[in-house]
Amino acid sequence: METLGSPVVDPTLLPDLAGWLAVNPSETFDEYAHSAIQLDHFFVVGSLLWPNLVRHRGGLFLEGFNVNRFNQWFTQSSSLTAVERVMNHRHMRDMLRSLDDAPRAVLVSAATLMQQCWEARLKQLSPDVPTKVEMYQTEHDVEITFYTIRTDKMNGGSG
Repeated sequence: METLGSPVVDPTLLPDLAGWLAVNPSETFDEYAHSAIQLDHFFVVGSLLWPNLVRHRGGLFLEGFNVNRFNQWFTQSSSLTAVERVMNHRHMRDMLRSLDDAPRAVLVSAATLMQQCWEARLKQLSPDVPTKVEMYQTEHDVEITFYTIRTDKMNGGSG
């Protein structure tokens, strides 16, 4: 038997999971999920990892897109790529309050999982549009965003 992939995060970095595994050493992530995840949490987390998109003026945006905010950003920048980057960017600590005191390794693991999910979702919903999902670290957080890859001509002069 060959295991493909690797654990999303080191379970010892997650206190609830580590405690549960200490009491149930022969159990797996799946069994923990069955006992700990409530149905509403399942769908909320699913919507963060597998978001719906909005197409507007040649750009792709996360669901919840605001046209007025788009117009404000586009007036300031006139670069559709720059507007996508700003409007689609998320802070891991803002999305998941339980990460407020999390070690950097947990933040990076959460953002990496989200990056991989967003890449797959973008390919599923818009397979003919080249996109880039970026994760970057700041001093206190890890952030993630995505944007459409376009030529300078398609982007109002900047890419």
